[in-house]
Amino acid sequence: MDIRHNYKSIVLIGFLVVLILGSVYLSYEKYFIHKNFVIETKLSCNPTVESCFKEQCQDGDPRCPVDDIFYFKMVRKWAYVNVALQECGTSSQCQVIYCQNSNAKTYSDYEDCF
Repeated sequence: MDIRHNYKSIVLIGFLVVLILGSVYLSYEKYFIHKNFVIETKLSCNPTVESCFKEQCQDGDPRCPVDDIFYFKMVRKWAYVNVALQECGTSSQCQVIYCQNSNAKTYSDYEDCF
């Protein structure tokens, strides 16, 4: 009985090790080899030309002008797409999200667009 109990423990530990190693490999393949994840970032926006989100700046933030308000638009793209974030407005491979009343609270500190 002691031998069977020991054999079952070894099989269970071996199964768990294989399961963990398989999970680590699949995650590595997804994120580092295929780059199958979404990048979402904020790019500066001109509120006189575009409908922009805005956020209150932290002290010492280099993105912010004198009035301590950062105007931005959201850019979303897949990591494997070889397009610079600044060029997403002219590419169909990524999405530029401008402020609308329906999404203002989702991406911004404020409820209205500028």
